[in-house]
Amino acid sequence: MKNKREYSFDIIRTIAVFCILLCHFNARYSFIYYGEDLREYMLLSQYPFKLFLGDLGVSLFFIISGASLYYNYRDSLDIKTFYRKRFLKLYPMFWIAYLTIFAIRAKDMLSSGIPVCNLIFTVIGMDGYLNGVIPTFYLIGEWFLGCIILIYLIFPLLRSLYKRNRYILWAVVLILYFFFSLKDTIPGLNKSSIIFVRIPEVLFGMEYAGYIRKKENDQESLPRWVSHLWALLSASVLIFSSVADIEWNNGIQTTLVGISLFITVTYLWNVLKRSKFIQKRPLMVTEKICAQVSKYSYAIFLVHHIVISIVCDRIDMLGLSTVKRAGLFVILQIFIFACARLLYFVTDLVTDLLHAQ
Repeated sequence: MKNKREYSFDIIRTIAVFCILLCHFNARYSFIYYGEDLREYMLLSQYPFKLFLGDLGVSLFFIISGASLYYNYRDSLDIKTFYRKRFLKLYPMFWIAYLTIFAIRAKDMLSSGIPVCNLIFTVIGMDGYLNGVIPTFYLIGEWFLGCIILIYLIFPLLRSLYKRNRYILWAVVLILYFFFSLKDTIPGLNKSSIIFVRIPEVLFGMEYAGYIRKKENDQESLPRWVSHLWALLSASVLIFSSVADIEWNNGIQTTLVGISLFITVTYLWNVLKRSKFIQKRPLMVTEKICAQVSKYSYAIFLVHHIVISIVCDRIDMLGLSTVKRAGLFVILQIFIFACARLLYFVTDLVTDLLHAQ
């Protein structure tokens, strides 16, 4: 039986997409281009809760990935079918997007001195992940693509261990998490991209999905007051992170703030859904919009950086007023979404043609 659509997942994924898009738009005013962060030019904030916006968006992506996977595969998982679906979801679209950009930049890429044999890392989607460790032909996907591939590879094992004894799994995961968060272990690989630093977010997402599935099946779930307490604690973490004048470990702050924002948003969304004083139509429209963003989120992720670069490289970014910067950001989102839909369409067309052979 097909699972009921959980719209709270779409809400979180949409927020994550927005965080990543805004982060990379604001990055046009960063030290990379001007030698310092020109925060007065950035839209909204590049550091909500005193955390880098990109880190927050990625954290939400990992949480929702764990939640979506466990929500769909809690009851049963055929490993062969699982890996086949993950492969078809990730690789054809990535290869088509990559080849399109590579066709434009092939001359520069092939004359860069990078060994041609290193193209294998691009083929398997690990070029962005390993770009700081070895020279690769990285163009799109960033480190997140490689990390999510690793998460997909180990998910059947995570699921199995979780169902056997979740408490032992949590203990082992947290030991590895603190070790890799606090130690510099792999030269050239950022701590935030190490898989052991991201597993707690995935595991928390699995916990949330398990809670949702129990509610759907009318099984015993948490008392209402426990949900209120979790929401209060989560909001407190967000407030503390915003006002505390202390130096956090970035990895630990990212995990705590990401999970806390996830809990707070899902709690508030569920409160709005249950409220008798809120009109349901705006909520339904929001759900439909977020469902569309969620559907194309992977394609958006693949194309957004290139689109932003192509457009913004041709504009005097410092000459734009606040209103014009906001307008440019909106126009970019429309263009990015259109490119994502085109990529989605072309990928479906190509895969259908291959299946027809």
